[in-house]
Amino acid sequence: MNLFKRTWLSIKRNYGKSLVLFGIIFLLSSLMAGAISVNQAIINTDMALRSQLPAIATIIIDQNAHEEHLDQTGEFLTIEVRPSTIRELGTLPYVQAYDYSAWGLSFFSISLERFFDASLFLDIGMPEADISDAGSLSHWHETLLEQFTLKGVQYPGILDINAGLIELVDGRPFTEEEVNTLSYVAVVSQNFLEVNDLSIGSILTLEYIIYDETAELTFGVPSRDENILISKTFDLEIVGAFDRELEDILDPIDVLHHLELVNLIYVPNLVIESVVDLYLEVLPEIDPALYSELSSAEQLEDILNYDSVLFLLDDPTDLVAFAEAANEILPRFWVIEDLSNAYEVISNSMVLMN
Repeated sequence: MNLFKRTWLSIKRNYGKSLVLFGIIFLLSSLMAGAISVNQAIINTDMALRSQLPAIATIIIDQNAHEEHLDQTGEFLTIEVRPSTIRELGTLPYVQAYDYSAWGLSFFSISLERFFDASLFLDIGMPEADISDAGSLSHWHETLLEQFTLKGVQYPGILDINAGLIELVDGRPFTEEEVNTLSYVAVVSQNFLEVNDLSIGSILTLEYIIYDETAELTFGVPSRDENILISKTFDLEIVGAFDRELEDILDPIDVLHHLELVNLIYVPNLVIESVVDLYLEVLPEIDPALYSELSSAEQLEDILNYDSVLFLLDDPTDLVAFAEAANEILPRFWVIEDLSNAYEVISNSMVLMN
C-alpha cells in the first residue's frame, strides 16, 4: 500500500480528528495570510506617509558645547558657516533641496503700505484700543516712510513653498537664470498685492537708503533726508504671489509672526548682495575700522551674513544619517536641528503596529 492510500485510510478511520486538524491548518493559514497582508499594508502606509510629510532641517550652534568651551578656555569663538559649506551640505544624497538667505533690511517706500488685519487680534480677545501694527515704521516714529524686509533665496522654487510654509497662489517662483544672474524680480503675498493695488507683472519700487545714524542718533530709523549717505532705487517685477493660512492662533505673537511673513518680499540673493558695493562706499565714513577689516575680505561671503538655512530631505527617517554626514563638514560647534519633527509623531505607532 502506497503512502497516499495509507493517508486516506487513516483519515477515514479518524474522521473527526482529521477534520479538526484540517480546520486548524486552514485557520493558521488564514491568520498567516492576514498577518502578511496587514504587515504589507503597514509598510505601504508608512511609505505613503513619509512621502507626503516634509522633512526640514537647519543648522544651529550647539550652545552647550560652546558654553563648555568658554568655561574651560575663556575663549569665545565665533565661527560662521559660509555659503560654500552650505552648498556642500546640499550635495549630500539625503537632500532634496536646500536654501539660504541674505536679508535686506534698509529698503523703504513712501507709497507702499504694509498689510495689516486688526480682526486677527480681535479673534483672540485683544482690546481694540491696544491693536496696532507694531511692525510698521510709522507706528514707532513720525515718518511717511515704510520699511520692508527682503528675504534672499538661492533655491529657485523658493523652499518655503516646497516645505508648505507658504502656498504659491498666482504667477510663478524664480527661474534658475534669475537666481544665478542679477535679476530684479520678486514674489510677494496676495495680501500685499491687494492692499497696494498691485498684480503679477507690476513693478515694485523700493529705495535702499543708508542714513548717517550717528548724526541722527537713531541707529537705523530715518527721519531727515539731509542725513542720507547713499541711496539707490530698486524696481522689482512681481512674478509670483503667495498665501499663508493662519491656524491655531494662541496669542498676539502668532499674529505678529503671521503679519511679518505676509509682508515679506522674496528676491534672489544676488539682489541683496548687489548693495554691498554701496555699503562699502560709505563705510569709511560710518566705521573706518570695520571698513579696513571688511575691505580685506577675499570673498563676498566674508562680508554678508547669511541665515535661514533650510534643507528639505527626501525622507524624514534620513535625518540621523544626514546629521552624521553633515557633522563631518560643518565647522566646530555647529549641528543639525530637525525643524519639522514630521516623522517622529507617527514612527512609534508604526513600530508598535508592526
